[in-house]
Amino acid sequence: MYLKEAYEIAFESRDSWREGGGASTARINANHVMRILGLYLDVSEVDTPHFKKLTEVCRKEGKSPATINRITSSLSTLINELRQLGHKLSDIKFKRQKESQGRPHYYK
Repeated sequence: MYLKEAYEIAFESRDSWREGGGASTARINANHVMRILGLYLDVSEVDTPHFKKLTEVCRKEGKSPATINRITSSLSTLINELRQLGHKLSDIKFKRQKESQGRPHYYK
C-alpha cells in the first residue's frame, strides 16, 4: 500500500485526524511526509532510514525540533493506526528531536 493511500485510510478511521482542531494539523504534517518521502512509497518498506531522511530534510528546511517531531510522529501514528486495522507492518523506532522548554506560563 502506498503512503498516499495509507494516509487516506488513516484520515477516514482516526477520529482525531478526521474532525476537530487536530485534523488540519494532521493534514499539514502528512503532506510534509508525502512530499519528502514520496506519495508512492510502499508503507511496508518504511524503516529507520526513512525517519532519518525525514528529519534531515526538515532540519535543512529550517523547521524547529518541535515541528520535526510532529511531522515524524505523523508517520509513526500512521503506521500504528494501520497496524491496529490489521495490516502487518514492522515496529519502527526513531529518535525524537530535543525540544526547547518553551515559554513559562504565569497564572494570576
